[in-house]
Amino acid sequence: MIRKISIAIVTTLLAIFGIGHVRSLVTHGNFGCAAVAAQDASDNDSSGDSATGDDTATEPEKKTKTPPPSVKGDWDGVLYNGPTPYVMQMDITKQNGTKISGTWNASGFVSESTFKGTVNGNDVMTFDLKVEGKCHLAGAGMWETGPQITAMTKDESCKGEKGTTGSFVIYLF
Repeated sequence: MIRKISIAIVTTLLAIFGIGHVRSLVTHGNFGCAAVAAQDASDNDSSGDSATGDDTATEPEKKTKTPPPSVKGDWDGVLYNGPTPYVMQMDITKQNGTKISGTWNASGFVSESTFKGTVNGNDVMTFDLKVEGKCHLAGAGMWETGPQITAMTKDESCKGEKGTTGSFVIYLF
């Protein structure tokens, strides 16, 4: 049973945190293409110099920052804090660039409370969901098409629950 839970947690963490890196590689074409292109260029010329009269000067590609997605709205779904599921509602009322904030609740777990977070151009999100007093859930996840937000959470500064991990999946309604 512990082995199955460990595999599920590791798989989920890899999916959440690794997907941004894979998307970045695919987006920027960094799967070794530059090395292959350099090799191909030197193979065409026995002198090792790939410059020919036909080559034209090109300007370096300008990197443009991808703006974060708009995530404002009412989101509903399920929060798993440990093994227990709770109906979760999150209302993202403010989005200023990458910063987001609003209210959230999870029936049977926390009545309406506030949260702050971020979302970047790679769709990676972070959350700080207040529970009660100093207790809060720290979370990290992804905005996905659908639209849906999937995140992993960890209880921080919560008496008797500190370090408990969980997750949530919420959908825009």
